[in-house]
Parts: sequence; C-alpha cells; structure tokens
Amino acid sequence: MIKQLTIICSSELSEVVGKVLTKSGAPGFARFDGTGTNILEKSSLYRDLTWPSCVYIVPAEEEKLRWIIDKLKAHAGKCSAEPCLKMILTPVEEFY
Repeated sequence: MIKQLTIICSSELSEVVGKVLTKSGAPGFARFDGTGTNILEKSSLYRDLTWPSCVYIVPAEEEKLRWIIDKLKAHAGKCSAEPCLKMILTPVEEFY
C-alpha cells in the first residue's frame, strides 16, 4: 500500500536524509529548502526562532518507508537546530 512520508529536518541533516532516500529504493522524492519557525512563548510576549530547514515528501510502499524511518530515527534530537528531524507517515487515498 502506498503511503506518504514527510520529513522535516534541519539543513545540517539534509545530506544524511538525501543519502538514505537515495538508497531506499523509493521511486522518487521532492525536496524543498526553506526556513523553519518555532514560536516561543515568554509570558505574554511571543518570539520566533527561525532556522534553515528542508522538507522531503516521499510517496512509496509502506515497507520502503519503514526502512527509511528505521535508518533516520536515530538522528531525531541529535542536532543543534530545532526541530532537528521530524517524520510524519500518512495514508494516501489516490496515487497516479
């Protein structure tokens, strides 16, 4: 069954993520570079924390996506910028 894996990572992990995706056997992926934002609350004041980030979108069979997740989950929380590495696996209703 086809699912979609969305990976949000700090730019310092983008090379690692790209290598894992290339080795995964997934038919392809999209990569978007940008700026991530965390909203930090300090009493009644809010401030933004921004960091260079990458987002990957990977549609593939669940087995391949589980392989990717297994290879990358060790990197979660292991870098200097937040959110470091987040992975979201979602069902796909239609895929053409």
